Amino acid sequence: RNLELAWAAIPAGAVTVDLYTETLRESEGTYHDGSRWTPLEVRQERIRIRQASGYREEEIQIRSTRHGPLVDDLLNRSGPALGSEHAVSGTGSASPVSLAWTGHRAGDGLSALLAVARAPDAAALRQALAGHHEPVVAVVYADSAGDAGIQLAGWVPKRTLPSSLVPVPGRMRIYDWRGAIAFERMPSIRFDASNSPGAPGDPQWIAFSDGVIEDGLNTSAIEWLWRPGDRTRRLEQSLAKLVE
Repeated sequence: RNLELAWAAIPAGAVTVDLYTETLRESEGTYHDGSRWTPLEVRQERIRIRQASGYREEEIQIRSTRHGPLVDDLLNRSGPALGSEHAVSGTGSASPVSLAWTGHRAGDGLSALLAVARAPDAAALRQALAGHHEPVVAVVYADSAGDAGIQLAGWVPKRTLPSSLVPVPGRMRIYDWRGAIAFERMPSIRFDASNSPGAPGDPQWIAFSDGVIEDGLNTSAIEWLWRPGDRTRRLEQSLAKLVE
């Protein structure tokens, strides 16, 4: 908080990671991008590892598609491999899996949150959050003039089809991200001093913890992680008792 404004932020529960099963030609170092065979992007990274005798350096090779880095080695999969239906003919193994994550994309969250700390009122807070990148958060706020609400902020992918938290075929471009959902279309609830949030007798508060912003306000087709809403309901019940 500062002298004129109070706020808090919690993880919003929006899905910001997708896995893609890729079709590779290992001998050529290419993958199929849905239109043509394209060279993998390859880079070397050095990681400094601390040990009892000091430090040692380890070099790893990162291979990436247009979706992101290949991560199947990290998944350490057992049993039926993910995406086996997309295996390259003759290899006898499943297609590699790439990871798309909003945190890989250009932008930062620190500058926006520092601007929030200096915001003189709720309008300035919302303006600062428009530039927030990652992580995706739900920010509850109130200023001394009575402007209050919840605002979802962060880089949330615009999807044509939901992934439903399972790997999707990388060759099908219909699963590709179409940029970010515009800040103006992000879910929000707003109270202000001149507007009642509802009919007389409706709650004059917002409780948001482990739920999602109600469906009627979610016009941006965000894919959500499962959130039971139990804590939110307990908060609402406690607030209701306080104002009885």
